Amino acid sequence: VSALALDGTTMYVGGSFTTIGGQTRNRVAAINTAVATNNATTWDPNSSGAVTALAIASPVAYVGGTFATIGGKTRANLAAINLGTGVATSWNPNVNNQVNALLVSGSRVYAAGAFTTVGPQTRQYLAELDATINTNVATAWNPNLQSTARALDLTGDGALTVGGDFLSTNLTAQSYVARYST
Repeated sequence: VSALALDGTTMYVGGSFTTIGGQTRNRVAAINTAVATNNATTWDPNSSGAVTALAIASPVAYVGGTFATIGGKTRANLAAINLGTGVATSWNPNVNNQVNALLVSGSRVYAAGAFTTVGPQTRQYLAELDATINTNVATAWNPNLQSTARALDLTGDGALTVGGDFLSTNLTAQSYVARYST
């Protein structure tokens, strides 16, 4: 298990597993924490590869990792999955490499990882996407990290903090941690 996200009494779990909570579930599952058995629910997006990042923004779960299909549709490494049905929505960013962390703030989805493109656009390791637009276009915001991003957090003052292997952002020296106003 490499990713967890809680929504009420449901724990969403991502990783490299093929069974969890007594059920066959390929790399992503939901477990009802209010039931003592901890069995997997019927929610089953069936990812073709590892799930390394999860963020819940009801009615969807944003799922990142290294997969080619999830929720019954072709999705490259990042998808929005309906929490009720387990089916991928029409939102399809088409990220070219692994997504390590996800964060949702309002209608914005922040993705950090080892990718260098989002759809047709160059986005070095960090991108902001609009959850309300069903295209594979990132927003104009482009921090241009020099290497892999691994962690995201949104602070109380609204700043996005990013951690990873990078030594610069927007061609300015910035080692391992960077903070951006959102």
